[in-house]
Amino acid sequence: MTIFLSISSYKDPLLINTLQSAYKNAKNKDSIIFAVVDQNDQKLELENFDFFPQLRYHFLPGEFARGCAWARSLAQSLYMGEDYFLQVDSHTIFEQDWDEYFISYHKKLSKKFYKPVISSYPRNFEIKDIETMKIKRHQEDDRNTHVMVIDDKNVFIDGKPVDAFQGAQPESKVEIMIDKMIDATPGNEVPKLINEADLLFKDQKFEESKALFEQLVAMDPGNPKIIVGLLRCMTHLKLYNEAKEMFDSFDDNILNNEEILKIKKLLENFTSENSNLFDENLAEEIKLKPHDKNLRFKLAESYLSSTETKKGFEELLKIYEEDSGWNDSAAKKKLLEYFDLLGFNDPNVIEARKKLSSIMFK
Repeated sequence: MTIFLSISSYKDPLLINTLQSAYKNAKNKDSIIFAVVDQNDQKLELENFDFFPQLRYHFLPGEFARGCAWARSLAQSLYMGEDYFLQVDSHTIFEQDWDEYFISYHKKLSKKFYKPVISSYPRNFEIKDIETMKIKRHQEDDRNTHVMVIDDKNVFIDGKPVDAFQGAQPESKVEIMIDKMIDATPGNEVPKLINEADLLFKDQKFEESKALFEQLVAMDPGNPKIIVGLLRCMTHLKLYNEAKEMFDSFDDNILNNEEILKIKKLLENFTSENSNLFDENLAEEIKLKPHDKNLRFKLAESYLSSTETKKGFEELLKIYEEDSGWNDSAAKKKLLEYFDLLGFNDPNVIEARKKLSSIMFK
């Protein structure tokens, strides 16, 4: 499971220490992807750090800074479909095995809620010596330094408060309250089953995922997440006619859903007059002209239109690696277009995004 660690910084002397702390204290170090927007007077030299192969670093001269939210948005744009997204400040100290703790707690919440979001203010710390980075961590029961607020200081289940707390609370008390919240939630299996179906899809078990999504449609017929999941399974199984027939039964709320519209466009691409007609001649020509990017781009489009998305992505990545700016970055634009249409959970998208990221930030 990969974690996308998003950090925006403005002339922060603790940025490198934050990166080192996150990497050093992670239990699964290779699973952390660092996305950094560094607004500073000069670019940091990070090549010799152990985390460098996993770093996506965007430098901006401090004079061009346009605020915290803008910088965070830039950092978020470096996201390449990792399993988890974590945003922290550029002056953060990480606890040992922090990654395992977050993932296990998120999975615990996911048993009752679909894609829960965990938000918290970290504990404070004092810097005793900036050169040696000697720090003093405040203790867990320091009520001035740790706070978690859920729905304006209350946790609500079906409109009724389950529990509430005043001001900052230590981490242990927050966990007890969250456990109480989970126990108080009515036994709804739908979020858990959606997560299971999503995992089957990511593991390329499309038949099993489709079967589970079909069960979920019967349990919660108007849920867009379920319908999107089912349609994506049908697309991978090349059940295009069956998928298109489903659209006739949708009401306006479903038809106007953004993700549904993307799948509709994808189906139109796959079922047009030119679809399923892979041009074998292009594959032979490219062997004779391997550096002809126009020819390779046509080959990629031919693969994509014939639903061979993995092969299409591979050809586009070859173009981008050889010349990222070719034809106004046409290869990258085509990749991003199909990433968006297929969705972040698509196995081919996940693989291609990782390769694109390694090319962009190597």
